[in-house]
Amino acid sequence: MYDTFVAPAADFLVSFRDPVTHLPLASWDIWEERRGTHIFTTSTIIAALKAAAEFAEMFKKPQSAKQFKKAADEVEAAFLKHFWDADAGHFARMVNFDKQGEIQRDTTVDSSAHAVFAFEVLPADDPKVVATMQAIGRKLWVRVGVGGVARYERDWYFHVTQDWEKVPGNPWIICTLWLADWYIATAKSTADLRCALDLLEWAAICALRTGVLSEQVHPFTLQPLSVAPLTWSHAQYITTTTAYLDKLAEITKIENVADRKKAAPVSRIADSIVNK
Repeated sequence: MYDTFVAPAADFLVSFRDPVTHLPLASWDIWEERRGTHIFTTSTIIAALKAAAEFAEMFKKPQSAKQFKKAADEVEAAFLKHFWDADAGHFARMVNFDKQGEIQRDTTVDSSAHAVFAFEVLPADDPKVVATMQAIGRKLWVRVGVGGVARYERDWYFHVTQDWEKVPGNPWIICTLWLADWYIATAKSTADLRCALDLLEWAAICALRTGVLSEQVHPFTLQPLSVAPLTWSHAQYITTTTAYLDKLAEITKIENVADRKKAAPVSRIADSIVNK
């Protein structure tokens, strides 16, 4: 599949970029609502080009590997240069450039910004990622009714109230679980995983008696809205649950080793007493 899929896709991604900024050219966002150069799209392109470079190395295509790696580095550098907004204190969800080349950032807090750590553009504990994810938790959490995370600020799709301060949008399953993914990625102890488990349990509560998960739920009644079942919601629930269990196993193993090391001196003292 390298010659028929990987290489042609990577060649397209290399070519579909602005020659000045090196950012991807405008396309539709993940929500299929607006055109521009988006944080989610840019993050996936960086990851795709890096992966394509690794494939090229495996298949003994050194020139292609070099080309794909160079393009990935250029897009990543452009992303870090243009998407961070110091005034807003978080990453922009979209950037555009006017005819004079001046940048226009859309700093609306958007849950899709989780892509920056999800696709390993930056580590989950990078200060800029932390600030962005905290903004998502702060700005997009539904403060009344059932809770959960909205897609973005003032999300009009199937909205049921104009109280944007308390309900920035209807809570979405995937968006809530993206926040859980970040808690999992940054967890250093089993206690740190509690927030992620709470969000997983929230998603489980949203399920119908059949186990079906919808796209979004009513912010006051928890009734499913829009599509149900939504494969995306189910896939994300499985992905987040798997990540949670893997991280729990990893942390538990580390904590058990640490506990044994703490107990070791006491055991040696006890043994010496018995031997005497």
